[in-house]
Amino acid sequence: MHDNSTDGSDRPPTDPPDPGLEGAAMREGFSAADYLRLAEECLSLASLAKDQEKAAWLLKTADDYLHRAAEWLAHQIKSH
Repeated sequence: MHDNSTDGSDRPPTDPPDPGLEGAAMREGFSAADYLRLAEECLSLASLAKDQEKAAWLLKTADDYLHRAAEWLAHQIKSH
């Protein structure tokens, strides 16, 4: 999960972990639906963000999650 808390600094939030399909996310049971929910949350937050840099970061993160959902689905199709 992202650290989207604001500590008063202008530092961008921490990047999401990049577990890969065989990494922590698969072991923890993340599915395409989980990644899609995370992407939706990022898009919702980006629409409310007043800081352009943070909004851009949230949009990129949402895009990353959409790619992970697609990769997860592709992996499932290849596995079956």
